[in-house]
Amino acid sequence: MGRPKLPCLETGILDQNHLRKKCYGCKRIIAKNWAKTPQGQFSRKNRVREPIQSIRARSIVAYYVRKGTLQNPKTLKCVDCNRDAHCYDHRDYKKPLQVEPVCTSCNVKRGPAKNRNSDPYKRRKR
Repeated sequence: MGRPKLPCLETGILDQNHLRKKCYGCKRIIAKNWAKTPQGQFSRKNRVREPIQSIRARSIVAYYVRKGTLQNPKTLKCVDCNRDAHCYDHRDYKKPLQVEPVCTSCNVKRGPAKNRNSDPYKRRKR
């Protein structure tokens, strides 16, 4: 049967998929109004985007894990401390399939990989 559906606190409308206190329309209005405030504009201008090379390398590894070519890292041991691994670590983003399974703490200790693209908005020329 599930949880009872609640009406929006702002409008009182009972949406079909509504399980929260505010409906989708009210949330959008609140988000747009917040974006116009000084805090909202500051966070929009100063948000940090991840470099494109790291995103591309991670998506390639995820594809090969789904395909079955690479094992899921959670089934492996960390190469540094021999605990259960959590993710694959890239040491060079230009070689996306040269990865090692590591636990979270060892991944943090290793630091960032080489060839991190310094400009997150720079795209590869075709």
